[in-house]
Amino acid sequence: MEIFISILIIVYAILNIILFFKIWGATNNIKKLTEHFTENKNTDSFLFLYSTKDKDAIFKKLNIQVFNELRKIALFGSIRTEKGFIEQKEYLLNNTYKKYYTAIEKEIPNEFYNISYKQIYNIDNAEEIFIQK
Repeated sequence: MEIFISILIIVYAILNIILFFKIWGATNNIKKLTEHFTENKNTDSFLFLYSTKDKDAIFKKLNIQVFNELRKIALFGSIRTEKGFIEQKEYLLNNTYKKYYTAIEKEIPNEFYNISYKQIYNIDNAEEIFIQK
């Protein structure tokens, strides 16, 4: 009888240890789950904008995102020359964002193709690109 109780206690202890690590693992995913479920409620997200078919709002959001990506390339890119910036800019526009603009039946603004490595430093936000001539 003592052996049976000892075995039950050992099994119970092992199951508790397993349960502890399962709960610990689950708590690591809470942040990911929170971001996943609250992200769709953001009225500024592409998914929400696309579901409302507001192509102009998506176009503006894409322009801001492209501008921010170009700023990152210019400021933090590995190649800090005009030629390197142009190559990375062309790749970004044609391989990453072209499909998004095509999905909303719009063209990538020429202002993004024409902006230079030196000009991007003097611009504070995406709207200034479209104001400049």
